[in-house]
Parts: sequence; structure tokens; C-alpha cells
Amino acid sequence: MKPLLVFGVLLASYAINAMDRQIFPLIAPDVRREYGFSLEAVGFLTTVFTLGMALAGVATSYLLARVSRKTVLQIGIAVFSAGTALTVLSSGFADMLVYRQPADCSSARTRAGGCRWSSTASPALARWRSSPSP
Repeated sequence: MKPLLVFGVLLASYAINAMDRQIFPLIAPDVRREYGFSLEAVGFLTTVFTLGMALAGVATSYLLARVSRKTVLQIGIAVFSAGTALTVLSSGFADMLVYRQPADCSSARTRAGGCRWSSTASPALARWRSSPSP
């Protein structure tokens, strides 16, 4: 039962991260109006998000080689949650950038850690499914 619970938590985390990645371009016009950002500023926020994902993937690989997957996932989920919550408090471009970037990078960290966990847990899940019920 535990592997399925952990997999469910990872799936939920990935789903929330995926929604976060997909929603910003859709709400960009509203963000522009609300905060008075220029088109270039909103484009920059989106670009920094993409670059952050790429750089975070490299940093996450480094972390995964040195600390446990569980620790990397916990750090990723905590930073993503904190950054997402702080985004609500942003009042301008600079703090929007500062609050969104850690959340965006943690999205990559969570995905990489989850993929690595899933790949090592798959044999365990297959064994669990094929074992006779008590």
C-alpha cells in the first residue's frame, strides 16, 4: 500500500506543478493589467521560467547524485509551495520574479525526483500487484 500512496502524492504534486506551468501563459493578459507590466516584462517572466526549469534540472541531477530522492522531493515540494504562496504577495515585477523563480525551479526538481523514484519503484509496484492477497 505504501508505494501506491507515495506514487499518489508524487502524481498529485506533478499535476499541480503542470497546472502551474500551463496557467501562467493563459493568465498573462490579466497579470499585465493587474500589475501594469509591459508585454516584454510578461514575456521575460515566461522566459525566465523556462530557463529556470533547464538550470534546475542540472542542479537537481547534482543533488540526486548526492542526497536521497526523498530529501530532494521534500525540498522541491516545500520550495514550490512557499514560492507559489508568496506570489500572491507580490506587488511589482521584481518581487514577482523573485517569488515565481524558486517555485518554477522546484517544479523541475520535483519532476526529476519523481521520475527517478518512479523508475526505481516500478519493480516494487509490479511485485506488489502480482503478490497474492492475504
